[in-house]
Amino acid sequence: MVGLISQFLPTVIERIERSHDMGARRFQLSLPSWGVLNDAEVETFFRETCGRFPDCEFLHYNLMRTGRIITGAEYGRIADEYSNLVATKNSTADESRLQSLMNDAPQLQHFITEVGFAKAALMGECGFLISFTSTNFTRAAEYFFVGRR
Repeated sequence: MVGLISQFLPTVIERIERSHDMGARRFQLSLPSWGVLNDAEVETFFRETCGRFPDCEFLHYNLMRTGRIITGAEYGRIADEYSNLVATKNSTADESRLQSLMNDAPQLQHFITEVGFAKAALMGECGFLISFTSTNFTRAAEYFFVGRR
């Protein structure tokens, strides 16, 4: 998986094209952070990434640094239009946000960081995203398997 972060959509597209030419087909991307995107700009972003590269799979990193958090309802609509948006990465423990991800965009695999994973795992199947650099991997695996059960 190739991670793509840039302030400008043309740079993201160029990097996808270059990586695609080298054989990459899985990408992690986040919204450009030059400013908070409005609804039309969010649609353009996903059209020009997921829509432009239908033979690729995309994981969207939903981070506050971009100034805009994509909601579960928005993800549901976007994933219905672009089936190659396959996953999200979220670092939240907010129960309403987690519930929206799980209920409004069930077609996506949601990866949740340590703080929110326990809550999200009670709501449905989700992936566990280890984000702490000092994580004990044995304990992390135990935590994940408890969440799955």
